[in-house]
Amino acid sequence: MALEALEQVCAESRLGPAERTRALAFALAYLFSISDRDRWRYDEFWQVATGPPDTYTGWSRFNLITRSISGIYHSLGMIRTTDIQTKFDVMYRPDRQFEMCNHYRNNPEAIATLQTWREYISWDLSAAKAEVWPKYQGVVARVHDGQKILDTMQWGVPLQMKGKRPDTTITKRITNVRNLSSPFWRSMLTKPVNRCLVPFTQFAEPKPNAGREECWFTVTEETVSAFAGVWRESDEGNVYAFLTCEPNPLVKPIHPKAMPVILHPDDYDKWLAGDDAKEFAVPFPSQLMSLVPDRP
Repeated sequence: MALEALEQVCAESRLGPAERTRALAFALAYLFSISDRDRWRYDEFWQVATGPPDTYTGWSRFNLITRSISGIYHSLGMIRTTDIQTKFDVMYRPDRQFEMCNHYRNNPEAIATLQTWREYISWDLSAAKAEVWPKYQGVVARVHDGQKILDTMQWGVPLQMKGKRPDTTITKRITNVRNLSSPFWRSMLTKPVNRCLVPFTQFAEPKPNAGREECWFTVTEETVSAFAGVWRESDEGNVYAFLTCEPNPLVKPIHPKAMPVILHPDDYDKWLAGDDAKEFAVPFPSQLMSLVPDRP
């Protein structure tokens, strides 16, 4: 468990520094007590892993921690093989949620009937696209200068990752937020200004063993619902993503990994105000949702 804690920090280090938690300090102290050698390796891991962002770039931090954790394995009489590194990188990499909800829909006809949306006076949702995919422009609601406004931005937060070829990088767009403790999401989740609502009428999950076919879900009694979203500025313009959580009994047979976090209308203001994100990351009640019949 102690080594796994270090492996998680290593996998996530390319996104930013780790928090200086007692759990991480205990893991390092415990492993040193077993090996009783090379104290400097453990000190180096702590310094590099928790150092400020202006001291290490994402990849320099990752490379230094990779070297450090390999040394810790060595001090324990173990070898950190490629298989071990790959195993934990797959477990904790920030883009592991790509297989989840990556398609949602707004019904223009339903939106056209809304003069306002809840207490958000003068919202005009007519700009919402009928079909929204990653990298598409989507409509979000956020607070700006104390006022609730609509904004249009790209779905998917860009993340540079190491490419398969040496000395290359690739950019992936992260659309779903599952690991709430990840440094990649921490600043967006903890700052109310970076919270947003993502309006939708239906969302899709891939049908099992059916190629590109999808199953669609909707909130039964709501004309327009909202995902719990976060947003930030980027080199590609403003970008957003939304939270996912364990699936409810309706979604789980189709997609057992996750479903989007759907907010109850009474929680819209609480979400935008910055209340603890973990309190909202729970499955929406399945009795308030339904499967959408397949289109002819």
